[in-house]
Amino acid sequence: MLPDLTAGVALLALTAYVVLGGADFGAGFWDLTAGGAQTLSLEPLKSDDVEVLAHGALGASPGPGLSAMLAKAAGNPLWALALLRSLADDGILRRDGDAVEVTTSELPTSLSDLVVRRLRHLPSATLELLQVAAVLGDAVSLRDVAAVSRMPPAEVVGALSHAFDAQLLDEADERVVFRHQLVHDAIYQHVPPPARRLLHREAAVALMARDRGRPPLAFQLLVYPALDDRRQTASMQFVGTPFVDGDSSARLWDFYLGESRSEVSPYAAPARATDVSGLPATYLMTAELDPLRDEGIEYAVRLLHAGVSVELHQFGGAFHGFDMLPSAISQRAAVEQVEWLRAITRRALEHRGELR
Repeated sequence: MLPDLTAGVALLALTAYVVLGGADFGAGFWDLTAGGAQTLSLEPLKSDDVEVLAHGALGASPGPGLSAMLAKAAGNPLWALALLRSLADDGILRRDGDAVEVTTSELPTSLSDLVVRRLRHLPSATLELLQVAAVLGDAVSLRDVAAVSRMPPAEVVGALSHAFDAQLLDEADERVVFRHQLVHDAIYQHVPPPARRLLHREAAVALMARDRGRPPLAFQLLVYPALDDRRQTASMQFVGTPFVDGDSSARLWDFYLGESRSEVSPYAAPARATDVSGLPATYLMTAELDPLRDEGIEYAVRLLHAGVSVELHQFGGAFHGFDMLPSAISQRAAVEQVEWLRAITRRALEHRGELR
């Protein structure tokens, strides 16, 4: 019976640590494989299965906000359980009727610390580039990472190869993406706020490109954008909405601009711009239960009044981050964005004479 027991323990160890294994683990894995050990590739859990897992751990079904947070584990049961344990240990779970809900949209500090500790076996250059990628967004091009880090593209590829080997990153449509949103968020939360402030969202970049005479932009695609630090709209009064509510939006602006601020540039808060004429064609998406809803709609109306072509998509019954969860409405949002991007790109190429 001893050989069978040993094989079971080896399988358990591999399953538990393959996500963020170090160099020693990798060497041990290949030694076992060379010795004839068999490997099993398991598919990620589906969202329904993750809810069953959470129900078993909590004794109740997860609410919308908790489900959205669990989706960041990308179907990995080990990360999902680690997340639930950290949420419980940090005291940021609450019973809401027959469901359990989170009281914050941010990862628990204990889990974020755990993820970052697991990454320490990576070279320092790789860790720095992972921070850059996390700040730039969920899906980034290597060219953008190279530009921000001021490294030659070849060096970027070499440094990030360690992250690919550790199964932290993947490729999607010629972009680099984190395999688990949870890992992305943990790295992002460890980036100092001053470093985050170096990057501007799409609307701010569009304004700066126009005002400073940079090459004209073909379009701007704004997905429930944060545009106004003054937070004076009716939707900013939302409390307890999934993922983001009025209070968490206030913290977002404090992190971005600092708690003590007097004059705020429209490049940081585009809604403050007094003139929005001359901006490129715009696709703007808002969600009904999102505190950012009203400022997005108001910005779209201002663009229209300024003569800018605007396509505004308001999704009823949806909340901030709804398009990250598998559902019919999130699929429809993705299809509509792709169709608009195809049409606007084709028009831009025709205008430049590059498509006939």
